[in-house]
Amino acid sequence: MNISKYISLFFIQIFFYATCFAQNKKIDSLKKLLPSLYDSASVDCLNELSEAYLGLPDWFSDTPPPMPQYDTAEIFALQALEKSKKIYYFYGMARAISLKAELAFEKYNNYPEAEKLSREAISSYKKTANKKGLYKTYLLLGMTLHSQSNFEAAINNYDTAYALSKKAGDSLYMFYAAVTSVHVNQSSGDYEKAFEKVPVLHQLVLGNGNAEWKSWELYIIAEL
Repeated sequence: MNISKYISLFFIQIFFYATCFAQNKKIDSLKKLLPSLYDSASVDCLNELSEAYLGLPDWFSDTPPPMPQYDTAEIFALQALEKSKKIYYFYGMARAISLKAELAFEKYNNYPEAEKLSREAISSYKKTANKKGLYKTYLLLGMTLHSQSNFEAAINNYDTAYALSKKAGDSLYMFYAAVTSVHVNQSSGDYEKAFEKVPVLHQLVLGNGNAEWKSWELYIIAEL
């Protein structure tokens, strides 16, 4: 399995069971709210629904229908993109295109398309003052480049994702960006640079106290 895809699935597994109930409640609330919303608020709600469904991967069900969450996520993302274009809502466009990029990566395994869409999303972000979620797009761009063995560019985007997620106060994505950066350095054979990330991981583990994070840190050290 592609290492970037493996890491993505690993982290989803860690947090899925703790957040599944909350995600379902969020989806129910958003669906009830959506009919009363208009313009940019409606776009934001559609994007949130798409992102929520992307957080519910079908492989955790014993007998899932064919990729149901991804299909639903795609519908909401496309609706958000169409509406945001009509009202020239650039933040809405940026989020919707970013979600399309994630679908290209996760649902279709189309890494060049995911890269293209990630870059389009970043271009849309440049047209708005609202940068919420931008770090997720940079992380995804790094993963698409990593998957295509474009290691140097992947590292640059992981580093950007780390800096932006730190600014946003999102420790999960800080850890995610640091771990993926280690792996891309390993993939390129630069074990010295990979080891330089270990203190960063250690500080994040100490600050979070998550046992799974500690296990992943120890695994990385053993691999180096």
